[in-house]
Amino acid sequence: MNNTIKKTIAIFVIAAAFIFAAVHSKGKTQTEAEPLQKPTDVTVQRAKDSKEINKNLDFPASVAGDQEVKIIARVSGTAVVSPYSVGSFIPAGSLVAKIDDNGSNLGIGGNDFRSSQVQQSELSKDEARKAMDQAKKYYQNLKDAYDKQEDNSSLAKTVSKAQVDSAKKQMQIAEIQFDSANVGLQGTLDDHLATSPIGGYVTSMAISVGDYVSAGQEIATVSQTKNIKFRFFVSDDQMSSASKGKEIIVSNNSGDSEAAVIKNISPSADPETKRFLVEAFPKDANKSSFASGTVASISLGMSETVSDQSDFILPLAVITVGQNESYIFVADGSRAKKVTVQVVRVSGEFAEVKGDIPSDAAIIMDGSKLVKEGGEIAIKE
Repeated sequence: MNNTIKKTIAIFVIAAAFIFAAVHSKGKTQTEAEPLQKPTDVTVQRAKDSKEINKNLDFPASVAGDQEVKIIARVSGTAVVSPYSVGSFIPAGSLVAKIDDNGSNLGIGGNDFRSSQVQQSELSKDEARKAMDQAKKYYQNLKDAYDKQEDNSSLAKTVSKAQVDSAKKQMQIAEIQFDSANVGLQGTLDDHLATSPIGGYVTSMAISVGDYVSAGQEIATVSQTKNIKFRFFVSDDQMSSASKGKEIIVSNNSGDSEAAVIKNISPSADPETKRFLVEAFPKDANKSSFASGTVASISLGMSETVSDQSDFILPLAVITVGQNESYIFVADGSRAKKVTVQVVRVSGEFAEVKGDIPSDAAIIMDGSKLVKEGGEIAIKE
């Protein structure tokens, strides 16, 4: 009897334990399955304040001298001399590169060139010099003989004045031909000797000794660095913000920045990039820390307004674009409400949209991608 009572009590205890565990487990599962949902933190902007945007656009820029020239090869050949490198100072008239070719000659000509074109010009000049010297000598002999005849009437008249005048003309023609040959040689030499018309620093060097150079190829750029300018390009829809006299901010990779003023804007776009060249000059040239030949970043403030006063300008990040519809979210009390919109145009990171949005509607900005229709939100100030 006692054993039976003990077994009954044991069974009852075990059963109670199972029931307690089942109830506790069920309550825990329900709690885990239904966690408390926190409101999504968002920021809002009134629709009436979404008619205009002010933004800063960054453009890469090159720093160049206010006066710079590009040295272009006028003949094809091999660069045999290139005495300067990037950063070197070069006086006006100095040799930037000497371009030669083997031609059909094994030897070096009088001006230290193997070029057959140069040596042919040298030969033409030598022949013209010989012809001129002979013409001078012939004229002088005739003139001397004629003068003696005039001074001594007993001498036979073997030389006429017409002969002397003809010899003089031949001499003058020979002198002109020599001068022409000399100019031709000098021009040929100038074509093979690329020089800088200005003094300044070499900001780019496109060739090295031993390189083959084609006629029309850029050899180097020489820039005067006393006065610098910043050069960058803008698209057609950015032109209105890059107006002459506008102040901009220029910075370098080290974080240094200074003010500059736009002075020149190209009237036509580059045929390849379809962008317009803009040139700005330091506001205080005497204190500019930028050097010619370096790169910089231009920060250009821009303002855009809606093309239709019923439209709105919003960041693209706020707009969800789907296959069937585009929409934004607005705050409806403490809930998010989806509003369908039509994208009119896109400009950079912003878009102009149309939609049934009251002017006092609070458009959700930060957090717009985290909310859903009817979801609870908490507006942060």
